[in-house]
Amino acid sequence: MPRSFEKDILIQRQYYTDTATEYDSAHFGEGDDDPVNLRIVLGILRMIEARTVLDVGAGTGRAIRHLTEGIPGLSVRGVEPVAARIAQSLRKGIAEGTIIQGVGESLPFDDASFDVVCAFSMLHHATDPNAVVREMLRVARRSVIIVDGNRFGQGAWPMRVLKLALYKAGLWKVVDYLKTGGKG
Repeated sequence: MPRSFEKDILIQRQYYTDTATEYDSAHFGEGDDDPVNLRIVLGILRMIEARTVLDVGAGTGRAIRHLTEGIPGLSVRGVEPVAARIAQSLRKGIAEGTIIQGVGESLPFDDASFDVVCAFSMLHHATDPNAVVREMLRVARRSVIIVDGNRFGQGAWPMRVLKLALYKAGLWKVVDYLKTGGKG
């Protein structure tokens, strides 16, 4: 791995360590917390009669909570590289051992260990997203689900900053509605 990626990874993990307690409220309604995404994922899991799920980049356990509430009896585990976010999941009531420390590029599970492997809004953070997807495919028996709509990570930096400012000001939905001619 090039040296610059190592530094970037350390900076990113420090940010997530520093913001672990505020993460859920700061990212409410995104990825696994988006009601539309959640409805679709739960529908897929029911349709294929999934019994086991792995959440790659599990963070504070939001997806684990949503999935187990949506489908009682579903066994959901997680992998997360940042210890502070795992600790936050424990404070939120996620059982110890449900989320283990690890990275998506090297999942610590045997081949075909889970019916479904999911990644919610994390793939754009990976230095080698192809390696993460390969690992997800390796440990999945039936399906891989990736939800990763990072609307602020696309375009030149001034546009990314403008999009983020509009979102923080509560104007993103209005601008998106206008931009798409009312289609959203």
